[in-house]
Amino acid sequence: QIRNTNEPMLAAAVVRCGAEPIPMGIAKDHAESLRALMAQGLAADLLLLSGGVSAGDYDLVPRTLEKMGVECIFHKVCMKPGKPIWFGVFQRPEASPTLVFGLPGNPVSALVCFELFVRPALGLITGQSLEMQRGSHLTARLVGSVKGSGDRPVYHPCHLELAEGGFLAEALPWGGSADLLGLSRANGLLVLPKNCGDYHKGDSVEVVPLVSRFRYESERC
Repeated sequence: QIRNTNEPMLAAAVVRCGAEPIPMGIAKDHAESLRALMAQGLAADLLLLSGGVSAGDYDLVPRTLEKMGVECIFHKVCMKPGKPIWFGVFQRPEASPTLVFGLPGNPVSALVCFELFVRPALGLITGQSLEMQRGSHLTARLVGSVKGSGDRPVYHPCHLELAEGGFLAEALPWGGSADLLGLSRANGLLVLPKNCGDYHKGDSVEVVPLVSRFRYESERC
């Protein structure tokens, strides 16, 4: 049995962006069920979907959206996790276009794509600055070591903290895009460029803060 962890996670992330989520429940793996929920969602400023965007027989989201008149802007990005992400635009009559994001179903992939793509879009919709929503990429010193990436850039969950002399980042144990435990402990994402070698203690690394979690922990300190 698959637990619906993505809906509460993404709804909470939307609230932290200053927007109002309207959870719509789970669609079945057939086009009629998808169309019924999508038709409701396309009336909103932004429609956020999770799952069904890869290349399997039951990954019906892209073709269903396109049949409903949503223009595909891009599908699949060279990154890990989160490669299958889909983005399109639906032209509403007498209203601003609806932005449509199809996120992967695995929880870590979904959150990484939210932080990198959806958060900036919500920031623009809600009138907040792009920098405020996205958060700055930080440079930190690595605590411990982490293996290099393969043929895609990797966003690896990490713990980020502000210490004397700058930021410190520690790569957390991570079992891949379905690893909720590794994600729950993270407040940042290590950016490992494509085909990079291993990183070691003291190396300089780029980090994307998970904005709300990092701010909360900083305030507690």
